[in-house]
Amino acid sequence: VPNVTLKVLLMLTLVDGPCQGTYMCKRAPLFLRAVKGKDNAGNTDVLDLVEDTPATGESVYIYKLEGEPGIAHLYFGGGKGGWYAIGTYHYLPDVDGETLRDNEAWQAWATAQANWTVE
Repeated sequence: VPNVTLKVLLMLTLVDGPCQGTYMCKRAPLFLRAVKGKDNAGNTDVLDLVEDTPATGESVYIYKLEGEPGIAHLYFGGGKGGWYAIGTYHYLPDVDGETLRDNEAWQAWATAQANWTVE
């Protein structure tokens, strides 16, 4: 299997929306914030860690995990590597990510949504 295929399979994939792409992450939560650089141009990133926050000037977008997450150990040689999350996410265009910039607001919203989804 070519490395390019493995790279895509062993990452978080945002299949649509403004931050569409693949990312190497440590976590695959049910809901995920993704950010795009100033004026929606430039770099994109995902805020997978609990302590991650959007930078000033970044636009915030919300994604939801589709199906089950996974995890894989990648070894890069020379003693480097680690555990990385695997998951597929879809953009939630009806959720205003800008209102969820603050970590406290984000965590409250994600928890409420997760509780509603489970019930």
